[in-house]
Parts: sequence; C-alpha cells; structure tokens
Amino acid sequence: MKPRWKAFVILTCAIVLLMAIMAVYIAAMGYFTMDTEEAIETLDFKDGQQLEVTLKDRGDVEVTAWDSDEIKIVGMKRTYFGREQFEKIDLKVEVDENVMISAVRERNNEWVWMDIKVHIPMQMKVSFVRTSTGDIHVRGIYGDTLLECSTGDIMIWDCRGNVSASTDTGDIWVNNQGQEGTGEVPRFGEGNFTFKTDTGDIWIKGIENVIKAQTSTGNIRIYECSMVGPVNADTGDIKVWDCSYATSITSDTGNVDVKVLNVSEAGSVIEVETGDIDITVPMDIDADYEISADTGSVGVDQKLPHEGSGSKNFKMGTINDGGPLIKASSDTGNVYLKGG
Repeated sequence: MKPRWKAFVILTCAIVLLMAIMAVYIAAMGYFTMDTEEAIETLDFKDGQQLEVTLKDRGDVEVTAWDSDEIKIVGMKRTYFGREQFEKIDLKVEVDENVMISAVRERNNEWVWMDIKVHIPMQMKVSFVRTSTGDIHVRGIYGDTLLECSTGDIMIWDCRGNVSASTDTGDIWVNNQGQEGTGEVPRFGEGNFTFKTDTGDIWIKGIENVIKAQTSTGNIRIYECSMVGPVNADTGDIKVWDCSYATSITSDTGNVDVKVLNVSEAGSVIEVETGDIDITVPMDIDADYEISADTGSVGVDQKLPHEGSGSKNFKMGTINDGGPLIKASSDTGNVYLKGG
C-alpha cells in the first residue's frame, strides 16, 4: 500500500473510532433522553397574600386558580445530561406578606432547568410572573398582574383585573370564552388589559378593555371585546371584529379589517401607510365618516344608509342621523366602508 493511501486509511479509522467513542459517551450521559424530577411544596393561603414567580433563566411557568385554600407548587426539574444534574438546581419558596417562588441553580449551569406549576386559591391575586426563556400560561387569575418573558409565548385563559403582558420574542394569546367541548362556562374578562410583543402575533377574545395591543413584527386579531385601542402593528395585518368600540388602529405595512358594533363619543381613527382598510358597521348606526386614500380608491357601500360627497380618493358624509366620526386613511391602499 502506498504511503499516501496508508495515511488516509489510518486517518479514516481514527475518525470512525473517535465518533464511536463519542456516541457511547453521549448515550451514557443521557443526551438522547430527558430525565425529570419533581420538587413539591404546599402552603396554606393567608388573606392578602399575592403570588410572585420569577425564573431568571430557562423554564416555563404555569399558574392556575383552583377551588381550594391550599397553594400547591410543583417544580419540574429537567435535563438531558444525567440525573446528577438535579443536585444543581432547587425550588425556592419564600413566604412573608406574599408568596415568592423562584428556581436557584449553580451559576452558568445550562445543563439543567426547572418548569414551575402553581395552583392557587381563586381569591389569591397574582402580582407578577417573569421568565427569561420560556412560556407563561395563566388560567383564572385576577389582580394587578404583570406577565413578562424575553423569549417565549404568553397564554391567558379566563382572567380578569388589570393585566399587562409583554414578550420580546413570542406570541400573546388570550381567550376568556372557554374551551370548546369541555363544558367550561365562558366569562367575560373584566378589567384593563395591555399587550406588547416585539416579534410575534397577538390573538385576543372576550375581554373588556384592550387598553393597548402592539407588535413590531406580527399580526393582531381581536374578537368580541368591549373597548379596543390603541392597536398598532408596525409590520402586520390587524383584524378587530365584533367589538363594541375601536378607538385607534394604526399599521405601517399591513391590511386592517374592522367590524364594530358602535362608535364611541371620541370617534374612531384608522390609519395605514401601506395596506387596505375595510370597515364594517351596523346598518342602524349613527355616525359621520371621513375616508381617504393617497394612492388608491375609497368607497361606501350603497346599502348603508348614508349621505355624502367626495371623489375617488376622498369621501365624507353621515350615516343615518350622523354622530361620532369614523376617520380612516391609507397612504398606499384602498379604503372601503360597508354595513353589515
């Protein structure tokens, strides 16, 4: 065998042997399977206590209200790197005026993390829930609540109070109308709600006041709410349907589809730089309108009882007896007002 070929064979065998050794080591360390271990604590709820949950690193948080006076906390330790990693992370529960829950692990240890699930009495308020990398799920909570995560989704069921939810990279999903097929009784989400995500979608159904909904890159969908606005998507479509009022909706690049049941005394303003606007109002609504398009056309449904004047790019007038102003404009797109 020539020296060059001999060297090639030796090198190939060495690589194969090294890969085999690594595969055996990885399998032995449990890289291909997830190990889990629970840490559980229970507490008696005291009147006035609020819940605080903080995960500074990785981990999901779930908070659910239940019909019990007991607080149950489950810390689910998780790792792909062998069960000995569980010794390097602990569930921490502190109790004074409030109940504070967190996970403590060895510094810079990325090999183990903890998800936290908490069941709380229905009368217990939630102050805040924070996680760095992970999702937040809450159900049945109330209070002046702050929900924050850097990388992860926020999901909210059947909640009320003054709730603020924000995530840097993730979606926000809110449903207060119950889950189909479960017999869960829908309940309108009373209170004021604020939502913000930098990169993600926002989907909302069945809450009272959407004080603010904002996304930089994503779509916004809002259904069956009372007061809505302001709503803003830098790059994305916006749909607001079957809501009582929509006060302010703006999009830099995207289409807007709005169906409202009424117009507040302050009126409604819808502005788009690049995109179309479709507005649907009840046939018997009393309102004024002013719609315009710099590059595009505007139109009013002939079935809608209205009087007005204008041109291809601008129309103004009254619907029925007139009232609060519906003002909509698009720099590059079409604007259409219809009854339904």
